[in-house]
Amino acid sequence: MRKRLFLIIITVFFIFNSLQVFATDSSTLYSNNKVISLTKNNTSVTGNVPVIKNISNPIFQSKFNDAIENAYNKMINDASSNKIKNFKLSYDIVIDGNYLSVILYGLNTANQSSTISTFVINRTNNSYLSINSVLGGNGVNYSNKVIEYKIKNDKSTKYYSTPTINNDWQFYCKNSNVIVMFGAGVIAPASKGVRSFEIQRNKLKNFIVNPMNYYNKSGYNVKMVPLRSTAEFFGYKLSYNPSNNRVIISKGSFSTYITVGRNSYVKGSSFPKQLEFAPEIRNGYTYVPISFFGEILGLLFSVDSGNNVVISQYTF
Repeated sequence: MRKRLFLIIITVFFIFNSLQVFATDSSTLYSNNKVISLTKNNTSVTGNVPVIKNISNPIFQSKFNDAIENAYNKMINDASSNKIKNFKLSYDIVIDGNYLSVILYGLNTANQSSTISTFVINRTNNSYLSINSVLGGNGVNYSNKVIEYKIKNDKSTKYYSTPTINNDWQFYCKNSNVIVMFGAGVIAPASKGVRSFEIQRNKLKNFIVNPMNYYNKSGYNVKMVPLRSTAEFFGYKLSYNPSNNRVIISKGSFSTYITVGRNSYVKGSSFPKQLEFAPEIRNGYTYVPISFFGEILGLLFSVDSGNNVVISQYTF
């Protein structure tokens, strides 16, 4: 009996450990390690770079590896141009569901400053991903607000500036979130290392208005968006007074109003402001300029590649 129990414990131990190895080393399923050792002009370059494998589309895989090679060659050329004496290459691979992220690091060993280049792909359809394609049409705007907020509230680090990123910025995906990255020494002292900011996807709520449900103001490129369906999606309550054509919009302690046909918009106790156009009624629905949702309700707004209007609410 004791012998049988011992064998069961040993078997469970080995199964558990083999699963742990597989879980922590799953990135090796998708990459081989390539050793770099060369001298370019007076720059000594050493380290490791990835060679991606096991992607379902071999043509995409080949082009993906070409893009990675071009990226680390650019790092090497820049290091040589900047007369860096010793330059070290390394990388990480992060697998998050269908997302595969490749992070290349280039380190100046003299001052510990670094550069970063990242690639994120969807392994299901063999496509490259950007911040907006992961988070939605307002992903970059949302990321900038989160980064600004986190820098402002980070009392342990002295930042050189508050950066503004774009849709092509360095990031990777982990736990369904976007992690925006800055090389060591870019926005804070190099001694603080690589600075990363996690942008939580579940704190961004997106409402999409397709082109069938909004219209462009004739002769202009201002999109007029339906007020009720959009505002109610984000928890606002609306009431209409036909005697003065006024729509009251409220949520918690917040309240504002618009008047159909009058280009005068109020936010809190501030003076009324004009936007591109006054609210309009069309086919029984009230429409406002897209800017209303940002200027008055404090939401994010954009138009995506499919001409969909994307309105977003975010929290920190």
